Amino acid sequence: MGNEKVDKGLVVKEVLRAMQYGINDSISHYKNHAEGMDDGAERLDPDDQAPTTKMEHDLSCYGSNIAVRLNVLKEARRTNTASNGEVAKGSLVEAILGSEKRYYLIFPGGNGISVPMSFGEVTVISPETPIAKSLMGKKVHEKAQYKVPAGKFELVVNRIY
Repeated sequence: MGNEKVDKGLVVKEVLRAMQYGINDSISHYKNHAEGMDDGAERLDPDDQAPTTKMEHDLSCYGSNIAVRLNVLKEARRTNTASNGEVAKGSLVEAILGSEKRYYLIFPGGNGISVPMSFGEVTVISPETPIAKSLMGKKVHEKAQYKVPAGKFELVVNRIY
């Protein structure tokens, strides 16, 4: 991992692919688990046309949540968050922790997905996490400190994409 070019669009594409794999796996697991259930006993409202079972309702809610996350990621791909020079939602951040480079993609609903890229591993984090909160509003070369149960850490923003 030397001086490979960082392409935010490609990062978002790989994150979407990882999310889709996880989504498909979760739905398949959920459906397999629910196969033995008696759908008739699970009716939420017999007069309601859609969804009619608890499983369908849960899948519908889960699907809506997924759609929101995917739309945020797609928007992050188009957003040039580095134009104002500050880390913001949707930013891909290259940061230095000690002597190690770390890459973070910040978006609402981020859930710790990590994707390997040619330049390094990118971790998706939610703006509500201590790391993201410490990075938001920072500019290149500024320090960001955050505290978690494992201790207190300091990152230096190296690049913003």
